Amino acid sequence: MEIEEIIAHKRGIERELLTRNGVTGVDIGYKYKNGKRTKQVVIRVYVAEKQANISKSDKIPKTIRGVKTDIIQAHASFHADDRPYTPITGGISFGQSEKFRLIQDDGSVALISEQGTLGAIVRDNLTEKPMFLTNHHVTKVMVSEVEERSGRIGDIFDQPNLVGGDGKPFPNASIGKLARFAINPLVDAAVIEYQSARPFAEEILGIGKIAGSAKATLGMKVRKRGRTTELTYGIVDGIDATTAIQGTNIVFQHQMVIVPDTTKNAVFSNSGDSGSVVVNEQNKVVGLLFAGVPAMVNAPQMTWANHIDNVLTQLNIHFKTNDTPTTPSSVFPMTATTNSPIDLNVRSGPGTTFQSLSKIKTGTKVTLTEQTNIWFKLSTGGWVSSDYLIFAKPQRKGIINYEGVNVRAGAGTNFPLLEKLKINTPVTIFEEKDTFYRIGTGRWVKNSYVTIR
Repeated sequence: MEIEEIIAHKRGIERELLTRNGVTGVDIGYKYKNGKRTKQVVIRVYVAEKQANISKSDKIPKTIRGVKTDIIQAHASFHADDRPYTPITGGISFGQSEKFRLIQDDGSVALISEQGTLGAIVRDNLTEKPMFLTNHHVTKVMVSEVEERSGRIGDIFDQPNLVGGDGKPFPNASIGKLARFAINPLVDAAVIEYQSARPFAEEILGIGKIAGSAKATLGMKVRKRGRTTELTYGIVDGIDATTAIQGTNIVFQHQMVIVPDTTKNAVFSNSGDSGSVVVNEQNKVVGLLFAGVPAMVNAPQMTWANHIDNVLTQLNIHFKTNDTPTTPSSVFPMTATTNSPIDLNVRSGPGTTFQSLSKIKTGTKVTLTEQTNIWFKLSTGGWVSSDYLIFAKPQRKGIINYEGVNVRAGAGTNFPLLEKLKINTPVTIFEEKDTFYRIGTGRWVKNSYVTIR
């Protein structure tokens, strides 16, 4: 059964499952046995507590429309903590400027505020103004020791969110104001408009520059940098997740679930990491972390994240990537074809200020051996601008991320089935058409079942 069919079956019954006593969420992911992940993809039902005696109407069936189920004891909760990080990049702490003053028994004053992680620097789609991306739930204001209000447009935020011995914020702590937010079944997200004399860097601390965004797939290896657990590594373990948040009436849908890569770290996230962005191995953002649970019986520590395409769309933002044109490969030599409207100048150095040595006719295939900014050096000598080059698409490598993937004779499910591939089978991608990859002559697979390596 293909994963789209499993998703359809899960969506058809999840509303009814959530009405059963103790059920806190539903997703599609790997089955766990004795605390270890198997290769079997199932419909997973989350419960607040596993019970020995349960009514027949509340009992979870062993299969749903032919798909096996797995029951996991977990109840997601929002992450929040109190630790500072500098400088202003993605992956560091922040918090509300407005704080609740609590008079303690000894007469001293404690200042209380909600805090989280600034995930990344983003840009407004209309104005290109820089903004800080995070969760809306970590923009809350404490109005008493136990009460809080949601963040409002115009609220001011500090980084770090600390005070000195005089009870005043650190100098130049203010970084901006809440510009807009979205809190609904798809996303828990907000952006803070940059308003500070302090510089910022469009990168994530410990990870580097963002290379854009991508879709998360089951089995994808990911990383995040948060203010509590800092740089951690994980694996996308569940997709199309529906989950209720502990202590709230919020139910999120179509989320991803991430478990830690235990070869590198025991947990993927903890309190205070909310707002972190999740990136794949190519530094493309795939998610916005918003909730998690500790490790449970026979299940690992789990983290929930919004799919980043929903976040970008609803907040009308984007990631600014390198201004210089990207090329398919950084491995030299590489080939390209010239496509200038007139004969292309070959210059003595990497720039238009260098003299022209010769000219190349349009459509000439050239070999490139070196790069400086947007200029490439020819194997025959001289430099040409990448503005007038079409780069040869390299063959991409990937790995099958699902057990029993159908190989078809064409780019569509209506084409004849040729064979099935096992999970972790390496493939070479020669062509992409619609939602399919060609992995050989007349052999196509669905692109969601391939993780690019």
